[in-house]
Amino acid sequence: MHDGKLAGRDSRSVRILSLLGIVFVPISTVSTIFSTPFFTSTPSENEHVVVNPEVWWLCVVALLLTLTMFVVWFVWDRRERYVEKMRKF
Repeated sequence: MHDGKLAGRDSRSVRILSLLGIVFVPISTVSTIFSTPFFTSTPSENEHVVVNPEVWWLCVVALLLTLTMFVVWFVWDRRERYVEKMRKF
C-alpha cells in the first residue's frame, strides 16, 4: 500500500513539472527565434527601460503555442486514461 502512495505522489510531481514545462518552454523558444531586443535601456540620467512596440508579437505567439501545447497534452492524457480504462475491462 505504501508503494502505491509513493507512485501516486511521483505521478503528481511529474504532471506538475510537465505543466511548468508547457508554460515556460514556448515563451523561451519564441523569444529565441525572434531574437530581437524587446527591452532596451536608454543611457541617460534616469535610465529608463524602453519596450519595443513589437513585443505584442512575442506575447501572442507564445500564448498561442502555450495553449496549443496544453490542449495537446490534455487530449493526450485523457486518451491514455480512456485506453487504460478500456484495457481493464
